[in-house]
Amino acid sequence: MPALQLFDTWMNGDAGAIVGAPATADDDTSATTISCTGRVDVFIDPKDRRTVANAPLWYRTEAGDFSLSATVRPRFVTTFDAGALLAMIDDTHWVKLAFEFTDLGFPAVVSVVTQEFSDDANGQKINAETVRLRISRRGNLWALHWADVGTSTGAPWRMLRYFRLGEPGDTVKVGLLTQCPTGTGTSVEYTDIALGEPPADMRIGR
Repeated sequence: MPALQLFDTWMNGDAGAIVGAPATADDDTSATTISCTGRVDVFIDPKDRRTVANAPLWYRTEAGDFSLSATVRPRFVTTFDAGALLAMIDDTHWVKLAFEFTDLGFPAVVSVVTQEFSDDANGQKINAETVRLRISRRGNLWALHWADVGTSTGAPWRMLRYFRLGEPGDTVKVGLLTQCPTGTGTSVEYTDIALGEPPADMRIGR
Protein backbone atom coordinates (compact mmCIF):
# COMPACT_ATOMS: atom_id res chain seq x y z
CA MET A 1 0.00 0.00 0.00
CA PRO A 2 1.42 3.44 -0.88
CA ALA A 3 2.75 5.36 2.10
CA LEU A 4 0.37 8.22 1.34
CA GLN A 5 -2.56 5.90 2.10
CA LEU A 6 -1.04 4.78 5.41
CA PHE A 7 -0.30 8.16 7.03
CA ASP A 8 -2.30 11.35 6.87
CA THR A 9 -1.27 13.64 9.72
CA TRP A 10 1.85 15.55 10.76
CA MET A 11 3.00 16.20 14.30
CA ASN A 12 5.67 18.92 14.45
CA GLY A 13 5.59 19.12 10.69
CA ASP A 14 4.69 22.78 10.37
CA ALA A 15 7.67 25.12 10.83
CA GLY A 16 5.33 27.97 11.56
CA ALA A 17 3.64 26.06 14.39
CA ILE A 18 6.67 24.34 15.88
CA VAL A 19 9.76 26.51 15.56
CA GLY A 20 12.85 24.58 14.54
CA ALA A 21 11.07 21.40 13.47
CA PRO A 22 9.98 21.59 9.84
CA ALA A 23 9.63 18.36 7.91
CA THR A 24 9.17 17.45 4.28
CA ALA A 25 8.14 14.18 2.69
CA ASP A 26 8.68 12.95 -0.87
CA ASP A 27 6.06 10.29 -1.42
CA ASP A 28 5.52 7.48 -3.88
CA THR A 29 4.62 3.82 -3.69
CA SER A 30 8.14 2.65 -2.87
CA ALA A 31 9.89 5.24 -0.69
CA THR A 32 9.27 8.14 1.65
CA THR A 33 12.02 10.54 2.72
CA ILE A 34 11.44 12.59 5.85
CA SER A 35 13.90 15.35 6.74
CA CYS A 36 14.19 17.54 9.80
CA THR A 37 16.15 20.47 11.12
CA GLY A 38 18.49 20.21 14.10
CA ARG A 39 17.84 19.86 17.83
CA VAL A 40 14.69 17.78 17.39
CA ASP A 41 13.85 14.66 19.39
CA VAL A 42 11.15 12.90 21.41
CA PHE A 43 12.41 12.01 24.91
CA ILE A 44 11.61 12.52 28.62
CA ASP A 45 14.87 12.41 30.58
CA PRO A 46 14.65 9.99 33.53
CA LYS A 47 17.12 12.13 35.47
CA ASP A 48 15.22 15.41 35.62
CA ARG A 49 12.09 14.95 33.47
CA ARG A 50 13.43 17.38 30.87
CA THR A 51 11.08 16.89 27.95
CA VAL A 52 11.83 17.29 24.24
CA ALA A 53 8.95 16.57 21.86
CA ASN A 54 9.65 18.48 18.65
CA ALA A 55 10.75 15.84 16.11
CA PRO A 56 8.50 15.45 13.06
CA LEU A 57 6.18 12.44 13.11
CA TRP A 58 4.11 11.40 10.10
CA TYR A 59 1.34 9.21 11.49
CA ARG A 60 -2.12 7.70 11.47
CA THR A 61 -4.43 6.85 14.36
CA GLU A 62 -4.99 3.20 15.29
CA ALA A 63 -7.46 1.91 17.87
CA GLY A 64 -6.80 -1.83 17.71
CA ASP A 65 -4.03 -4.35 17.21
CA PHE A 66 -1.45 -3.68 14.51
CA SER A 67 2.08 -4.21 13.29
CA LEU A 68 3.99 -1.42 11.51
CA SER A 69 7.22 -2.22 9.69
CA ALA A 70 9.61 -0.33 7.43
CA THR A 71 13.11 -0.51 6.04
CA VAL A 72 15.01 2.50 7.40
CA ARG A 73 18.04 4.22 5.87
CA PRO A 74 19.16 7.28 7.88
CA ARG A 75 21.71 9.85 6.76
CA PHE A 76 23.96 9.73 9.81
CA VAL A 77 25.66 13.08 10.36
CA THR A 78 25.80 13.60 14.13
CA THR A 79 25.28 11.58 17.32
CA PHE A 80 21.69 10.40 17.90
CA ASP A 81 20.59 11.02 14.30
CA ALA A 82 17.94 8.38 13.64
CA GLY A 83 14.98 7.15 11.69
CA ALA A 84 12.31 5.57 13.84
CA LEU A 85 8.88 4.02 14.21
CA LEU A 86 6.89 5.63 17.00
CA ALA A 87 3.59 4.72 18.68
CA MET A 88 2.17 7.31 21.07
CA ILE A 89 -0.77 6.84 23.44
CA ASP A 90 -0.29 10.29 24.97
CA ASP A 91 2.53 12.71 25.78
CA THR A 92 3.96 10.52 28.55
CA HIS A 93 3.15 7.01 27.30
CA TRP A 94 4.79 6.00 24.06
CA VAL A 95 7.40 3.74 22.44
CA LYS A 96 10.11 4.51 19.89
CA LEU A 97 12.13 1.99 17.84
CA ALA A 98 15.03 3.66 16.03
CA PHE A 99 18.00 2.97 13.81
CA GLU A 100 20.34 5.47 15.43
CA PHE A 101 23.96 6.62 15.42
CA THR A 102 24.61 6.08 19.12
CA ASP A 103 26.93 7.84 21.56
CA LEU A 104 28.97 4.61 21.53
CA GLY A 105 30.25 5.69 18.12
CA PHE A 106 28.36 3.25 15.88
CA PRO A 107 24.84 2.65 14.49
CA ALA A 108 22.50 0.40 16.46
CA VAL A 109 18.84 -0.38 16.85
CA VAL A 110 17.73 1.63 19.88
CA SER A 111 14.49 1.39 21.83
CA VAL A 112 12.83 3.91 24.15
CA VAL A 113 9.79 2.96 26.23
CA THR A 114 8.19 5.89 28.02
CA GLN A 115 5.85 5.51 30.98
CA GLU A 116 5.99 8.99 32.55
CA PHE A 117 9.79 8.84 32.09
CA SER A 118 11.76 7.48 29.11
CA ASP A 119 14.25 4.66 29.33
CA ASP A 120 16.97 4.25 26.67
CA ALA A 121 18.38 0.93 25.47
CA ASN A 122 21.09 0.44 22.83
CA GLY A 123 21.20 -2.74 20.78
CA GLN A 124 24.17 -4.36 19.08
CA LYS A 125 26.37 -2.67 16.49
CA ILE A 126 24.88 -2.72 12.98
CA ASN A 127 27.34 -2.92 10.10
CA ALA A 128 24.87 -1.86 7.43
CA GLU A 129 23.29 1.30 6.06
CA THR A 130 19.75 -0.04 6.41
CA VAL A 131 17.74 -2.21 8.77
CA ARG A 132 14.15 -3.32 8.91
CA LEU A 133 12.15 -2.29 11.99
CA ARG A 134 8.80 -3.50 13.29
CA ILE A 135 6.62 -2.36 16.18
CA SER A 136 3.64 -4.56 17.10
CA ARG A 137 0.71 -4.20 19.48
CA ARG A 138 -1.79 -6.77 20.71
CA GLY A 139 -4.02 -5.33 23.44
CA ASN A 140 -1.59 -3.85 25.94
CA LEU A 141 1.27 -6.16 24.94
CA TRP A 142 3.94 -4.67 22.71
CA ALA A 143 6.91 -6.16 20.85
CA LEU A 144 9.83 -4.54 19.06
CA HIS A 145 11.69 -6.50 16.38
CA TRP A 146 14.41 -5.76 13.84
CA ALA A 147 15.93 -7.65 10.96
CA ASP A 148 18.61 -7.47 8.32
CA VAL A 149 17.31 -6.05 5.06
CA GLY A 150 15.63 -8.90 3.21
CA THR A 151 12.98 -9.71 5.83
CA SER A 152 10.29 -9.50 3.17
CA THR A 153 11.84 -12.56 1.52
CA GLY A 154 12.35 -14.56 4.70
CA ALA A 155 15.16 -13.13 6.85
CA PRO A 156 14.25 -13.69 10.52
CA TRP A 157 12.94 -11.06 12.89
CA ARG A 158 14.99 -10.57 16.06
CA MET A 159 13.16 -9.66 19.25
CA LEU A 160 14.52 -6.51 20.91
CA ARG A 161 11.87 -5.88 23.59
CA TYR A 162 8.59 -7.35 24.84
CA PHE A 163 6.54 -5.37 27.39
CA ARG A 164 3.19 -3.95 28.54
CA LEU A 165 2.10 -0.39 27.89
CA GLY A 166 -1.24 1.36 28.36
CA GLU A 167 -4.62 -0.33 28.12
CA PRO A 168 -6.08 -2.53 25.34
CA GLY A 169 -8.60 0.14 24.31
CA ASP A 170 -6.12 3.00 23.98
CA THR A 171 -6.00 4.86 20.67
CA VAL A 172 -2.45 5.47 19.46
CA LYS A 173 -0.67 7.66 16.96
CA VAL A 174 1.64 5.41 14.97
CA GLY A 175 4.05 6.40 12.23
CA LEU A 176 7.50 7.43 11.05
CA LEU A 177 9.77 9.82 12.93
CA THR A 178 13.06 11.51 12.00
CA GLN A 179 15.26 12.96 14.75
CA CYS A 180 18.45 15.00 15.04
CA PRO A 181 18.97 15.90 18.73
CA THR A 182 22.54 17.25 18.53
CA GLY A 183 23.16 18.36 14.95
CA THR A 184 21.78 20.76 12.37
CA GLY A 185 19.52 18.37 10.48
CA THR A 186 19.30 15.09 8.65
CA SER A 187 17.01 12.96 6.51
CA VAL A 188 15.81 9.36 6.53
CA GLU A 189 14.54 7.17 3.71
CA TYR A 190 11.75 4.73 4.61
CA THR A 191 10.90 1.93 2.18
CA ASP A 192 8.70 -1.17 2.14
CA ILE A 193 6.35 0.43 4.67
CA ALA A 194 3.64 -2.00 5.78
CA LEU A 195 0.78 -1.91 8.27
CA GLY A 196 -0.94 -5.16 9.15
CA GLU A 197 -1.78 -7.68 11.86
CA PRO A 198 0.60 -8.37 14.76
CA PRO A 199 2.43 -11.72 14.87
CA ALA A 200 0.68 -14.65 16.52
CA ASP A 201 3.58 -15.02 18.95
CA MET A 202 4.51 -11.51 20.03
CA ARG A 203 7.80 -12.54 21.59
CA ILE A 204 9.14 -14.73 18.80
CA GLY A 205 7.72 -12.42 16.15
CA ARG A 206 5.90 -14.83 13.86
